[in-house]
Amino acid sequence: MCFSATASFSAAAVTAVIGVASLRKVSVGRQIPLACIPLVFGVQQAIEGAHWLLLGRWPQDTAVIFLLTNAFVALALVVWPLLMPVAVGLVEPLPSRRRVIFALLAAGLPAAIYMSVDAADHPFTCTIVQNSLSYTNYRPFPLLVVAAYFASVGTPLLISSQRALRAFGVIATIGLAISALVRWYSFVSVWCFFSTLASAFVYLQLAQDAEHRNAATRILQSVGSGAAIVRRLRAWLG
Repeated sequence: MCFSATASFSAAAVTAVIGVASLRKVSVGRQIPLACIPLVFGVQQAIEGAHWLLLGRWPQDTAVIFLLTNAFVALALVVWPLLMPVAVGLVEPLPSRRRVIFALLAAGLPAAIYMSVDAADHPFTCTIVQNSLSYTNYRPFPLLVVAAYFASVGTPLLISSQRALRAFGVIATIGLAISALVRWYSFVSVWCFFSTLASAFVYLQLAQDAEHRNAATRILQSVGSGAAIVRRLRAWLG
């Protein structure tokens, strides 16, 4: 993330709290991947905070910096194109949209495989460029791979039928555009920061789902109580 270790660690702490709160709202197993999204962003921000503390003090080829850099890259380039379609698809209530969202794994899986192999063969380095963290292995990805990556990461949110997740997607897409146009040299870091902020909508979605379930439960309980009263009246009268 841009700016400083303090900003990165603060973002990590906030998203960790959001992630824990999101997990507490989970009532069915299919919601778990979605609830974990803020936690993954929190890990990324914690890694960036460590980078701010270490870069400039330790040599670039230090094992700790190497591991931190490529752990961040693995989350950003490999985990997200797989996790996002799965997490959003599992909670999508409309079958037609759910099928489209899961189909985006056909774009995400090849992109994740290509990027993971490329990163393994040509590990990334992290440097500070104009108050931002820049990750690169000096090997631009093919345009088709980049398109497949963003299709699998951003599109599931944008086509979701659930308002909070669409808002998440809109903010993440705006962050994508700003990162590409203004901070292209630290694109991955800045875009992940925008997405970190947007991940608060995950909690809103799960909280809304929990409220709807509670309301439905109360209605069923009321119906059940009414039916029980009717049965007792019939028994008393009959």
